[in-house]
Amino acid sequence: MKKLTIFLFFIFACTFNCYAQKAEEYLTHGINSGKQGNVTQAMADFNKAIELDPKFAKAYNFRSFLYLKKGNFVKAISDCYKAIEIDPNYKDARILLAYIHLNLKENDKAWADVHKVEELGGAVDPVLIVALFTVNSHEVKANQGMKKGNNGQGILSQAITYYTKVIEVNPKNAMAYSYRGLLYERQLNLPQAISDYSKAIEISPKKSTTYWNRALAYDAQGNLPQAISDYTKAIEINPKFARAYKNRGYVYAKQGKFDRAMSDYNKAIEIDPKDAGAYNVRGMAYDSQGNYSQAIADYTKTVELDPKWDYAYNNRGNAYNVQGKLSQAMSDYNKAIELNPNYAHAYNNRGNAYETLGKYDQAISDYTKALKLDPTYEDARKDYGRLYDKFGANYFNKGNFAQAIIEFNKAIEIDHNDVVAYSNRGEAYYNRGHFSNAIADCSRAIEINPKQYQPYIVRGQAYYYMNEYDKSWADVQKAEQLGGTLDSKSMDLLKKAYINIYKPQSNKSYIQGDYAQAISDYTKIIGIDPKNVEAYTARAGAYRLQNNLIKALSDYNKAIEIDPKNAELYFNRGNAYAQQDNSTQAIADFTKVIDINPNFVRAYFSRGVAYFQTKEYDKAWADIHKAESLGVKTNPQFLEALKKVSGRAN
Repeated sequence: MKKLTIFLFFIFACTFNCYAQKAEEYLTHGINSGKQGNVTQAMADFNKAIELDPKFAKAYNFRSFLYLKKGNFVKAISDCYKAIEIDPNYKDARILLAYIHLNLKENDKAWADVHKVEELGGAVDPVLIVALFTVNSHEVKANQGMKKGNNGQGILSQAITYYTKVIEVNPKNAMAYSYRGLLYERQLNLPQAISDYSKAIEISPKKSTTYWNRALAYDAQGNLPQAISDYTKAIEINPKFARAYKNRGYVYAKQGKFDRAMSDYNKAIEIDPKDAGAYNVRGMAYDSQGNYSQAIADYTKTVELDPKWDYAYNNRGNAYNVQGKLSQAMSDYNKAIELNPNYAHAYNNRGNAYETLGKYDQAISDYTKALKLDPTYEDARKDYGRLYDKFGANYFNKGNFAQAIIEFNKAIEIDHNDVVAYSNRGEAYYNRGHFSNAIADCSRAIEINPKQYQPYIVRGQAYYYMNEYDKSWADVQKAEQLGGTLDSKSMDLLKKAYINIYKPQSNKSYIQGDYAQAISDYTKIIGIDPKNVEAYTARAGAYRLQNNLIKALSDYNKAIEIDPKNAELYFNRGNAYAQQDNSTQAIADFTKVIDINPNFVRAYFSRGVAYFQTKEYDKAWADIHKAESLGVKTNPQFLEALKKVSGRAN
């Protein structure tokens, strides 16, 4: 009722016309006295205005308002009727009369007053209309219906229907469009609200409050540029419109334009230095810039002007918290909760402070309360889970994995997307040998955030002990891609197990002539151990048997790069070159074999054959004799061919 009366007082103060200069001065003084809460002085001033001008309708109207405020309905009605008698078209007097009848529960008379206002081409504000419908249905209190539309949707719909009928009677009633827009906005039907405000502006383009209301709707819709445009227009029409500066500043702050925001906040405060809300939003801007001392000063000014501003206490508490002044922060959170026991954010912020102080039981209690008040409050959910994550990590580090799992369970129970809890619980399960559970938890952690390497490492190790080596190796590789590393001992074990699986399998495929499968298996071994010379050599052999000499030579090259002193590798590559009819390269490799191991018998024979191909018969003859001297039995037909072309008899 207090906010309603202040609102009405302001409306009436903005619409009066004077009849006599002296009476007007008393009326103006009375209005100002009323705004300052000096009802006695205001009453004296209105009495004097009426004494000076007995036909001063507005003075009667304002005095009626004061009588209504005092609960003197008889005198309030008398003054309203007197004002209407003087000016039958005085809409504000009829609106006030409707409020008086509503307070007296004379609803039929109140509706009659409303309809009279309609006949005069006006419209009654939504607060009164909602209140009238509410009294009829008892669905919800009027103010609650206006401020919390989700609790009074039936009432709001009835009120919207009422204004629709008013508009049907008079399509040029800008006030009706504006009021219906307010109701649509309460219903969160922002497109329809904007449409109604736009129509009101089209009919009456010089009303600053309509631009202000449309700006609010655009802001709620996320259309920040359009909101700024409308606030700017409202300011152009009314340069003293402090709330428009304040709200435009708030939108600038959302855009990160803090200089412009600060300029607007300063202007709003300059126009109305007693606007607590302007100090609060300016404090929030200072907060965003990290200027916590200035923010605290503004929040302090806010609560000086309005000691019941719970948000300001909470905001100041946050600023103190950042500064490490936990005692002051706690005091402010307590005050915010005292003023508003349903303030979820204040409970959560106090929980943060308790957590910092190490008072974990109190912190849990506050997080729980915050979530109870607002089950959708994600910050509270994450803070609650984080605290149990901390408990779990503490037990984990002490080697008490069973208790750690219990704490992580609590974190997950409250936040089903707590990636830290899933990852850590998975590791705790792994350390207890519960590999299936470890895999499940790490898989969930990866599902939530696939960019963390630790769950891959733990799951990879769990897969190892479940003998799922392909999956194990895949996870280890993924972890390395993300910057993680498996400890060397575990890596060696994994490589050994992996190779022990695929080595006999690949060799079997090779022997059975399934070279494609053998190559696939050798490739897996190389993937896990890129320096496995044996795998490169075996894969090269399989490629040779497929007559894929290019890949075979590539594998021999890689093997030699890893082990450049291995005579067998040069020998095999030499044979591949020979198979490719590249005798020159073959000779070079066989020579390298002999350099490394002069007793490598097969190298002499193979080089002799290569020299034969290059028609270097003397060298071929020398290598063949050397091979025979070392026990190699030469193919008689090749020997005869060499004798024949070299011209030697023996």
